[in-house]
Amino acid sequence: PAAAPAAQPAKQADDPAKVALARQFIILYHPKTDPKLIAERLDLVIPRQIAMAKRRDPKLDEKSFEKETRERVLAANEKSLDHQAHVVSRHFSTQELKDLVAFFGTPLGRKVGLETMKIQQEMLLDNRKARKAAIENGEITIGPAPTKTPAPPAKKSK
Repeated sequence: PAAAPAAQPAKQADDPAKVALARQFIILYHPKTDPKLIAERLDLVIPRQIAMAKRRDPKLDEKSFEKETRERVLAANEKSLDHQAHVVSRHFSTQELKDLVAFFGTPLGRKVGLETMKIQQEMLLDNRKARKAAIENGEITIGPAPTKTPAPPAKKSK
């Protein structure tokens, strides 16, 4: 008979203190993940969503629609933030997370977070422009790579 597969070690639970620190870091580093800011943005967006939904369904219960939309969006953000915090907590020590929270709580730390997103967007656009130019100049081809026809066999000299 075949041997039973080796038992997998039990997955260790994430340290709740580290998860909490990781959450603080994530919100400081990516302010758009802050549930307070998302709630504020919903205040601006939901009236337009209600108007669009009302055009599709004139009998729409606006209060229920707003409540359900708000709950759904906030719950999805919370779930994502929780997942990210657990993952991040596994990659840093407690002290490192405290240091990250301290740094990203400073004006320079906040600037690093904001500028990093802008830098990444700028690099992405630059790469797209460079790729487009390379395609237009024939430096890059799109589609299957051209096949090379084999060279004829070399003639043997006598």
